[in-house]
Amino acid sequence: MRRKGLIQVYTADGKGKTTAAVGLAVRAIGQNLKVCYIYFHKDPDRFGYGELKGLKRLGVDISGFAKKHPHFYRKIYPEDIRKECLKV
Repeated sequence: MRRKGLIQVYTADGKGKTTAAVGLAVRAIGQNLKVCYIYFHKDPDRFGYGELKGLKRLGVDISGFAKKHPHFYRKIYPEDIRKECLKV
């Protein structure tokens, strides 16, 4: 039986997006579904996010885009972010 994939996108101000996304990913893995986790505006080389390490251990494909956000990095401009995302 061929199954269709689903895409879930979490956006908003404040907290809870990563928790919801990781929770859903873990639930899907528990049902033997294939999971691809894509994140934006996180710099794991600098901050070492634990959720990414845990998901990797569970065999999740992980991709990151636009690793720097203008809110935290003053010299990052939207056009720079767009160029980085288009490289893939």
